[in-house]
Formats: sequence, structure tokens, C-alpha cells
Amino acid sequence: MSGTGSNRILTRTAAAVMMGVCVAATGVVLSPARASVAQFAPDCSQEDVYCDIQLLNRDSRDSAFFQISPSNGDPGTEMILYDTDTHRQKYTFLANRDGTFSIVNQDTGLCVDARMGTKSDRLYLDHCDDSESQDWYLQPTTATVSGQQTDRWRLRHASDDKCVNIYREHFGNFAHVGLYDCHSPTQLNDSWVLETAPDADLTHERRMELATHRALWMWDDRSGVIRDAKFRVGSDAPAKPSDPEIVSQVWRNGTSQETSHEFSWTHTTSYTNTVGGSLSLSTTIGTGEASPVQASVTVGIEVHYDRQWGEETAVSDSVTYPIRSGETGWVARAQLMKTVNGTWDITTDRGDSWVGSGIATVPAKDNTDGKWSTVAVCTTDGVPDPICDATRPQARMLMSDGA
Repeated sequence: MSGTGSNRILTRTAAAVMMGVCVAATGVVLSPARASVAQFAPDCSQEDVYCDIQLLNRDSRDSAFFQISPSNGDPGTEMILYDTDTHRQKYTFLANRDGTFSIVNQDTGLCVDARMGTKSDRLYLDHCDDSESQDWYLQPTTATVSGQQTDRWRLRHASDDKCVNIYREHFGNFAHVGLYDCHSPTQLNDSWVLETAPDADLTHERRMELATHRALWMWDDRSGVIRDAKFRVGSDAPAKPSDPEIVSQVWRNGTSQETSHEFSWTHTTSYTNTVGGSLSLSTTIGTGEASPVQASVTVGIEVHYDRQWGEETAVSDSVTYPIRSGETGWVARAQLMKTVNGTWDITTDRGDSWVGSGIATVPAKDNTDGKWSTVAVCTTDGVPDPICDATRPQARMLMSDGA
């Protein structure tokens, strides 16, 4: 992950956390960058801004809050534990498109940072600058207290995957908070309770969605932190065509007579994976090989269904069609797609595991559920056709651009 901010946003978009896996056109296509933020007061009404969060480290002996020094709030202030509830213990999470987030101290408007100070394993406050050292992510942990599993979370640093931890397992006031190798679920000093108001946006379900989205992003990047990610099919919806797209060159007949033109076309579609239903973070990812997320979805579908309906992600053909003098022609296609509801079984390098919701939309073969992909040769002569009518504005734009 680069530190340029290319995978970040400042405001949360509505709908579902989405990860689009483009199989044929590999490479990374990310959303617009989030503007760098300095000392500020977050607008809690905006999307992907989660306010009034307290991080509590609680074991069988003591409870203490993650906070800044009571006597200082300038850049370079060290993060500590403190057992008295104060206004300096509230934070805002600013979510990014890859499932990471910045942590803003609401009292100072500064971000929790892992690069400042004289001791490399300590955490400090610094101006928010959209850098890697200020990116964090959540993982649910199976830690237990007195034999009972609790709602606890690992808070991990995105650049090195280390855990926010208590120095030498000292849980009292002014204990140092820093980054250390993550422990097994039986140890509690790197597991945190996230306390929010009852009506807060960062619900347990939302945290699970963020954690699952980040895990799938890392799985697709072949990170060793995610040991396994299995997709299990639950139910499906009837197949239906996607929105039509222009799949050939847009060609204008500049001669004085009708001319038959051969249109060669290729249509590439992608798997789309949706996590949960409350965020809309969409990206296209891949590194030159088959995406692990796509592969997991494919295996899950093959295991569940007794017949195969998956389609190749790239389909090509050609067609010759007469184009009148002065008219323009093109080929448009709507790929048949099928949506499958299921779950993701995630396992991490620390032995934690959880189940996250998932929806996969994949290209389907013709006659799946009695439906077909549709191809049409279109012209600008205005002959009514749903696919041509939907793509005509784009064709005219391409013509004006000199295509």
C-alpha cells in the first residue's frame, strides 16, 4: 500500500462495502484520493466518519482507557493508559477504501501516529497528513475473560501489521501504549473494547464489515496476515443482464454510399464482491495473476452447485454490418450476471477467526436461469433498441472526442 493516499477518502459513501475484482484487466484501479487533513474537528454527519469512540483495555484485573497525556496535547504527545474517563479519550475513525482508517483524537484534532518521538515502538499524536504511519485496521479476536468470549478487537498498524499493545503488560495509569508483535488470543494486552454510544454508527456489524473488507483486501494482496478466506454460498438471485456497454470501435461511414463494416469486439466483465450492506467502497484489484478473492468465490460456487454456470470474464467475436453514408455504428453488449449471497470464513496469522457476510456477482453463461447475454449492432439512425438507446450517448461522446 502506498503512502500517497490513493486508497483513502475523507467522507463515507452510502450503500455496501464493495471490492470489484477485475480478472482480465489486471492492475490496480483505486478511487480518488482523500484530501490530506490537518488539525480539525471531524463532521460526524459525514459518511465514513465514526465519532465518539473510546478504546478500553480491560483484563481480569484493571480497566484503562487509551488516551493522551493529561497535561499535554501537542504534536509528539505520547499515547498512554489512564483509568479515569476524560474528554481526552474520545476518537473519530476516518475510514479509507481499503478497510483501513485514521484515528483522530477529538480533543486535539490530531491523529494517532507510529513514526514520531524518540522510541520507535511508542505511539504519539501528530498532524493528520494521510500517511502510512497513521493507517490502522480492526480484527475481531477470540480472546476470553474468565472463560467467557467478549467483544474485543485487535487494532493493527497497516504498514507493518503490528498490534497496538500495552508495554510489558502493565495496565495501570500512564502505562505506555505502543506497537508490538501480536499475541495469541489467550493474552489480553493487545485486545481492545470499543465503547460507543448506543446509537453510534460504528456498530458491531459495521466493525465486522470493516474487518472483513480489510481481510479480503489483504487476502487478494497475498498478505501472510490472512491465512485463509473461504467463500460459502447461502442463496442466489435469478441471473439478469448487466448494464450494456460499447464493446467495439465506434466507426463512422464517411463515404457517399452504404458500406459493410466488420466490427471486432471484446467484452471484459469482472467479479464483484460486496461485504455487508452499509458502505460503498469499490475498487478493482489484481496483480497479474488470478485474484485470490475471485478464486475463493469460484471454488465456493463450484462446491455449492451441481452444475457450472460461470462464464469466462472476456468474450470476443466479430460481426459485419451495413452502415449508411454519414452514419456511425458500434457493437454494444449486456453480459448476463448472477448474484450469490454467502459468507466469508476468515482466519488470521494469530489464530483468530470470524465469519463475515458476502455477496458475489459473477458473469454467467447463456441460458443460466433461462436468461441470455445480449449483443446488438447499433447505429445513429435512431432505430429503437434498448441496448442501442442506452449506449447512444456514450457513442456520440466518443465521436465528438475523435474516436
